[in-house]
Amino acid sequence: MKSQNQFSLESLVSKFNFKPALTVAETTYTYQELFELVQTAAKRFKNQQGNVIKLVNKESFEFIVNFLAILQSGNYPFVASFARSQSSFKNIKLNSQILFLGLTSGTTGQPKIYCRDWQSWKKGFDCCNKLFKLTSIRNIITGSPLTTSLGLHTLILALYLGKKFFAC
Repeated sequence: MKSQNQFSLESLVSKFNFKPALTVAETTYTYQELFELVQTAAKRFKNQQGNVIKLVNKESFEFIVNFLAILQSGNYPFVASFARSQSSFKNIKLNSQILFLGLTSGTTGQPKIYCRDWQSWKKGFDCCNKLFKLTSIRNIITGSPLTTSLGLHTLILALYLGKKFFAC
């Protein structure tokens, strides 16, 4: 069952409907257009509700749409920059607050799975907005890959605050 506390693109569309949400390869999508693409993609994941679905690094636009579609469908994205078995996730019950799971790079040993939860990020976004005075900023970009926690943090921060995210 999808958590009530999950990131909700639908509520952002109601606030920021025709504002630019995302620019990829010189094409800009509004919040409404992005939502429609996510809704279409989410249909592929509906029958898997409550499951962890691996999302391997792909082209930025496809990655963003699929990441948001997995969330929209009530599932948990498992973000990895390389293919890895996810058999350890079968029949596992996850905390409903979890936004996504990721995989460390393994530079200090074996790669480890980490979780990010929506409520902590939401609180952090509100603090970032206040501390860095992001209200007047219209565009946000990251140099970090989207398959990293920092890359996804920047993407979701931008969308949550009604900014335009530039994907590389």
